[in-house]
Amino acid sequence: MTSKSKNIILAIFTTFLFFSFLEFLSQVALINFFSEKKFNAYASHSQLKERYGNSRLVAHRHLGYVTSPNFQFQANRHNSLGFRGEEFSIQKPDSVFRIVCLGGSTTYSDGVKDYKKSFPYLLEKNLQKNLEKKIEVINGGIPGYTTLETLINFQTRILDLKPDLVIVYHCINDALARLVYPLEFYKGDYSGFLEAKSPFEKDSVFEESTILRILMIRLGLIDSHNSITRILKIPKTSLANEFITQNKNGNYPSGVFTKKSAKEILEENQSIFFERNLENLILLAKANGIEIVFSTFAFSPFFENKVTFYEEFQIAIQEGNNIIKEIAENSEISFFDFASQMPQDTSFFTDGIHFTEKGNQLKANLFEKFLENKNLIQNKKASKSKELEGF
Repeated sequence: MTSKSKNIILAIFTTFLFFSFLEFLSQVALINFFSEKKFNAYASHSQLKERYGNSRLVAHRHLGYVTSPNFQFQANRHNSLGFRGEEFSIQKPDSVFRIVCLGGSTTYSDGVKDYKKSFPYLLEKNLQKNLEKKIEVINGGIPGYTTLETLINFQTRILDLKPDLVIVYHCINDALARLVYPLEFYKGDYSGFLEAKSPFEKDSVFEESTILRILMIRLGLIDSHNSITRILKIPKTSLANEFITQNKNGNYPSGVFTKKSAKEILEENQSIFFERNLENLILLAKANGIEIVFSTFAFSPFFENKVTFYEEFQIAIQEGNNIIKEIAENSEISFFDFASQMPQDTSFFTDGIHFTEKGNQLKANLFEKFLENKNLIQNKKASKSKELEGF
């Protein structure tokens, strides 16, 4: 063997050892020293499974994905049916008044890690203090859901729970789903916003390496293994992320937005599917004897580079809130203008749309007062003054 060949082999071997050492260090750092948020962003499927047992989301035949049954990590948990919170019986006892909160991550309460700090859990505790009848408030929120998924979710999963009342809190995800171009890709199935991945798609061999996986995620070449986009994918026609990225980088408008601005796209892609889904949700609820409450969507515009920071989406949310109010009035269902009562102060929000612990508590307090003022829940505990009236 020539000295040149020996040098090549030595160089390859040294490179292999160096890479192996970096790989070992990156795995140790990811598992032991990265924050929980960064671990979730960069961990592999096997690393996520080892830490959590189940991933937070699991594929679903009709809905794309749902929250995983029996998921648990630290103070967060899903019950055996996949709903965030504690166990409850599918068969509702006659002695129970059951409320289901429907929506996306803002209903799931992504802003808090402890399920006991989530809006639905806090609402249950608030209501139970003043009612004789047992109250169950089920967290039916699933991150990323639009009104389309909620409509299907209501039909296929929520009706089985036989709720007495449902609270619908939606807007932002349907607004994001409107930012689709070319305009012909804005359809009722929202496929221009998100579409299914092929079941035959597999991770690349490079993703088995922690250091290469982190690098590729950082460069935007692959998606995080813990992302919704591992189950669904964002097509090129979906522009919400591109809009935010361009504004963050200071190069908006560029690319497709030089042809048509985000404002123009949103003006042309009206909230017709949002409106249709809400109307159909009302019809389903009424057909099954379920009381339904529509609420406006609250946000804070004071978080720089977050979606509600931009005027285009502030306008889109307001348009959605106007539609919610109009549909509720026309359908003669209960309507709560929550957005007009929720302060926009940043202490109540984590990012402009998701609530802090403080924000969830105030939200629960406001909804409790609304439900009581509208007499939507009967069998209130009698006050002492009422009890003494008969003597």
